[in-house]
Amino acid sequence: MAVNLMGFKKVSEIPRIVGRSVYDPLLAEVRRDGGIYSLDTNDRKRAISLNMQLRNLAKKRGYHDLKVGIRGTVVFVTKRK
Repeated sequence: MAVNLMGFKKVSEIPRIVGRSVYDPLLAEVRRDGGIYSLDTNDRKRAISLNMQLRNLAKKRGYHDLKVGIRGTVVFVTKRK
């Protein structure tokens, strides 16, 4: 008796996906050249979200020399000294 699996098939393992972020070039530039980079989001909630996203991405990539901060609606990324 055939079973309807709706297109699913058996695999041996779940493939690992190495993701790339649109912010990777920014983080690489800050690590390489230093300086202070900022973006005014004009929205407090968007600024908080972007701040956490950049912090988590830097932590995930092992960039412990980067510092991400927020002032109002502006997000700052800089290299620690």
